[in-house]
Amino acid sequence: MKNRIIALFIAAVLSAGLIAGCSSSVSDVKNEPEEKQEEVQTEPEEESPEESAEKVEEESSAGEAKAEDEEEPAEGLVISTAKEFISRTDDDGKVIAYGHYPVIKASGKDYEKLSKALDDFTDSLKADVEKNLDDIADFAKEDIKDGRDLPGGYYTYNCDALITRADEEVVSILLTYDTFSGGAHPSSWFVSGVYDSKGGEELNIGNVVKDMDSLPKTLSDKLLSEYDKEMFFDEDVEGLIKEAYGDDDKYVFTLDNGGICFYFSAYQLAPYASGSQIVTFDYDDEADFVLDVYKENVDNMIEGIIPEKKYRFSDSDKASFSWYANYEDDYEYELDVEINGKQVSETITCAGMQPYLVKKDGKYFIYVNELQMNDYQSIDIYKIQAGVFKKVGSFERGFRDTSPTDPDNFYLAGRTDLLSTNNTYRSYHVGDDGMPVANEEYDHVVGSVSEKLTLKKDIEAEVYADEDASEPEKTTLEKGTVLYYFRTDNETFMDMKTEDGRIVRFYPKTGEWPQTIDGTDIEELFDGVMFAG
Repeated sequence: MKNRIIALFIAAVLSAGLIAGCSSSVSDVKNEPEEKQEEVQTEPEEESPEESAEKVEEESSAGEAKAEDEEEPAEGLVISTAKEFISRTDDDGKVIAYGHYPVIKASGKDYEKLSKALDDFTDSLKADVEKNLDDIADFAKEDIKDGRDLPGGYYTYNCDALITRADEEVVSILLTYDTFSGGAHPSSWFVSGVYDSKGGEELNIGNVVKDMDSLPKTLSDKLLSEYDKEMFFDEDVEGLIKEAYGDDDKYVFTLDNGGICFYFSAYQLAPYASGSQIVTFDYDDEADFVLDVYKENVDNMIEGIIPEKKYRFSDSDKASFSWYANYEDDYEYELDVEINGKQVSETITCAGMQPYLVKKDGKYFIYVNELQMNDYQSIDIYKIQAGVFKKVGSFERGFRDTSPTDPDNFYLAGRTDLLSTNNTYRSYHVGDDGMPVANEEYDHVVGSVSEKLTLKKDIEAEVYADEDASEPEKTTLEKGTVLYYFRTDNETFMDMKTEDGRIVRFYPKTGEWPQTIDGTDIEELFDGVMFAG
């Protein structure tokens, strides 16, 4: 079955360095309320920076995809946000500075200019993290020389990306930075990138609002209506905003599916203890100053949830979300939901999370993407209706490096252990009850731990002329034939693709170890078999 969207999507993710098997890569936004200034962990603690850095290098080189048979781009816009890790070591090879940045990719017909713009954006993020890690490594060396311990053994500089909107008009990205290089506490701040989807131009706030002159006063009024005026550095909040930005239009803002959101990092308007300030103007009745072309209030969408931001679900229902690690248990998180002034809490077993707001045909759901052990991911699904937050169910797959935006077509990653350990992807849509429903019959396999297999001996197998053929022929494949992972039902068969485009179907027996095909150990049949722990 041909699927241009998946072929292009997988290529985009692989080019960003997909990690499989043991290391993690969920793009968590840090949530650091005043009384919980700890950093949200996005990796199980047993994996060291040295191990993760080694896996990134090894598995990126192992996961290069074949591109000879790439088809034309799909009509729809597809965004991926993989995570790339960087480290700095001392003279003995010990990691002393560690960080990551997002590799943001866009694909789809008519979005070539956007793709180039996001490539450039990613390059700038990489350069920033590289430079700051160099500086932080110098600080670490000085502190070690002076006899000071590094918390956790290394200093950090991280950048995470969350897609708040992606459609034919706008792609809106919120970046959350956090760093620690000694001192009383970590530092964190917001940066945003908003792009015209077709033209690829970056949009500043001056490109989006009708009247720049009134913006500081409008923001001041909104902040004072939602926050205690005593928390700000000065009662003249409008003056603080003007002082922070002057005549510049580099405001940190995102265009979401229901409104425009502005972000003020700690120290911009108020002390560190007050945290950040976030205000949202709904398109329906508050954001008259936004140009009509950028207003988008849709019935079907998915967007990443930002901690403490207020979300509107109806005329009567508003909610905000926060989440943080339970540090008495290294593998547990608390999700707090405030709905119409009432708070509901959920305890979730995981090593990191990122919730997403899903709207489908007027119904609202929350997809909580959770990082589990050994790179597994899962999703807990909740619904919000009439002021009630209720769990619908769970799903044993996750978004991994994808950035879901369309509830009718999003990709969930799984894992297969047929013939080797590899990542898998399949397209899904949101069902009437909120649960994911598959759009396709099979999983697409990404050669992320084992890229390919090579036959050690001649073997007879079912061979299809191409991926669209319905009937196979029994064919003898010669020793030395190279086979690339293609698709699977993840239960009974694995389809491999030859270099000339034929599809070979194998039926490994998995009830006992080792796996066998027609009674023969697969490691006697293939070179390249690899299983993750």
